[in-house]
Amino acid sequence: MSSHYGNNQMQQYISLQEQARQQLQKDSFILIDTIHRTISSAEKYALGKSNNKKYGYWDELDTANLRSDEELKREFFLKIQITIGGLNEFQKLYPNIQIPFYDKIPKEVIIKDLEYYKNIVLHDKKKHENAKFYDMLIDILNGKKYNIISQQEFIKYIPKKESVQEEELREYATQIFNQKNYANNEVAKAMEQIQNNKKVQIGELGVKPGRGYTYNNIEY
Repeated sequence: MSSHYGNNQMQQYISLQEQARQQLQKDSFILIDTIHRTISSAEKYALGKSNNKKYGYWDELDTANLRSDEELKREFFLKIQITIGGLNEFQKLYPNIQIPFYDKIPKEVIIKDLEYYKNIVLHDKKKHENAKFYDMLIDILNGKKYNIISQQEFIKYIPKKESVQEEELREYATQIFNQKNYANNEVAKAMEQIQNNKKVQIGELGVKPGRGYTYNNIEY
């Protein structure tokens, strides 16, 4: 009797451990996807409408062809805030786990790319004062703690000559937060891979922006 009870306890423990492992992989997948989308915005702000973008995979809407430099700046800054929120939440859930950068796109590569984009912005007379956003993102990826700013603080980053309506802020938030296709389809695909004991890396470098939600699974 006690042996059977002990076996049940062990099986429950193993099941809980497996559920925790799968949840960690899912949360890691969502976090790194959020980070890559922010890197894509950093790239867009520096390179504009160029199709030769390294992180174009995470720019399925190709917003550089739709938005002005000021709008791309706001998109970049808002995504930095989302990265801050995602990292803060991840670290609450997994306080002893570092950012799960992919082997194919390690932190050192991302930091080098951000420094490159920052240098481009520094040499642009119209953008150079916003190079600080790249420093901020690099600091975040290196472990510096930031809090999400309020809407009132965000308005400070908008030129006084511009009038930003609440509807526009909601539109940006909707575009970034409410990615239904991604949330419903791609996380489900990732979880299927995770449940089959496979590590999942969704995304690839050097893809032309604007190709839509046609992801490929890359296992490593």
